[in-house]
Amino acid sequence: MKHIKNTKQKYTVVFILRKINDMDHLLPLICKFHNTGHLVRVITLGIDKIDNYLVDYMFSKTGLLVETPVLDNINSFFRFLVFIFNKAKKFFRSNNLYFLLKYLEYMYSHIKRYVLKHEDLKDNVCSGILDCNNTNVVITDKTNIFRNKIYRNITKHASINNIPIIRIDHGFYTMVVDEDLMGDSKILLPDMKDKVFDTYHSVIELYRISHDIRSSKISEFNKLKEIGKEEIKTFVLGNMRFSKKWVNEYKEIQKFDTTEDLEINTKNHTILLILSPVEHIYIDKFVSLLNSIASKFDVNIIYKPHTRRDKIDTKIKNTLNKEVEMIYSYKGTVALMDVADLVLLCGVSSVAMHPVVDSTPIIFAEYICKHVTYYSKYMGEYTSMYEYDVRTKIEDIFNNKMDFSKNKGSDRIIRELVNPNDSDDIIQDYFDLACDIVENHNKLSLSNITNIRS
Repeated sequence: MKHIKNTKQKYTVVFILRKINDMDHLLPLICKFHNTGHLVRVITLGIDKIDNYLVDYMFSKTGLLVETPVLDNINSFFRFLVFIFNKAKKFFRSNNLYFLLKYLEYMYSHIKRYVLKHEDLKDNVCSGILDCNNTNVVITDKTNIFRNKIYRNITKHASINNIPIIRIDHGFYTMVVDEDLMGDSKILLPDMKDKVFDTYHSVIELYRISHDIRSSKISEFNKLKEIGKEEIKTFVLGNMRFSKKWVNEYKEIQKFDTTEDLEINTKNHTILLILSPVEHIYIDKFVSLLNSIASKFDVNIIYKPHTRRDKIDTKIKNTLNKEVEMIYSYKGTVALMDVADLVLLCGVSSVAMHPVVDSTPIIFAEYICKHVTYYSKYMGEYTSMYEYDVRTKIEDIFNNKMDFSKNKGSDRIIRELVNPNDSDDIIQDYFDLACDIVENHNKLSLSNITNIRS
């Protein structure tokens, strides 16, 4: 596939982030738009500053920072509270005060909810965020984008002002979906129709149970107009974050991760745990596996909390045997992969695709997960359904009996989920599509105006 597109017109592109790991998936496109001369804004509508090594990398390459219009406009008292809570969270984490951190985050979540509700009542909140006379397109991630009212109002505001929205899936959906549940045809959005464009990483994504699908349990969503999925233009492009090009770029990105390096026993092997939010796993099986690994091997075990939740589960921590010496770290996952001899996935996280693309040894402890995943369907050789099989595979990896450089399973899952179009540049594909959407949308808008005038 050759890429010859070079649009002469320059656009103003607004990227909306909700959490820090949205940045992980949108960063390739942010850099692409900036490097091709377009005006780019990156904003969050929360009151937490998005500030980590990904933002540092973005700033070094583009000069961009994440704008915080909501935080900037709250009164000084609430801004001071946010500052104090963030300082306290960092202190509790650095001193392993996870029990206190749990209650601090609970109080903080209520304060954030109150502040966001208060900000949403302001008449100028949307117009203050989007300069509708200049904004050509809004790009955001799809997951729960309407959960918070302030985001739904931004969507409505964009619709009224004729600004198209491109929604990009966050990671990819690793859980195998029951075919009986693939018939849902309604998606919850304001009445935007030709203004909404969804991108998917693979055909599988078209059949998953989306977070945006109507749920009778969420009555507030019923106020929104339903439109059929067939009315939203969808595109299967692949995955920018896990493309070979961006996986290789992480060697540069992780240089900006200034989190303190781990103190580990270099004489022992090291295992990195990638863990989903605990509602997706069987905690008792997970704890039993860690106890078993610690009793059989002299290893360093690194526990990396899920990025979005960003906290260590105290139930897991308190039920491990005393001889399990866990190393807790908030360092970036890719940097931790570099110091690990193998990665052990427990759950459904899509970040496990990084070691697959990078040919890093990985084991999928599928029996710990409450869901059947596509990893097990494609990577059966490295999937374990029993505790003893995990231990056996760990021993084989430590003894160099498993080869990850030539693996048909990894080739297939990359082809199906990361690069379904066999593209030579997935990031360019997303860029081309976004430019085409804006160009065609502008032509459509001009045509509508002409028809009205005639």
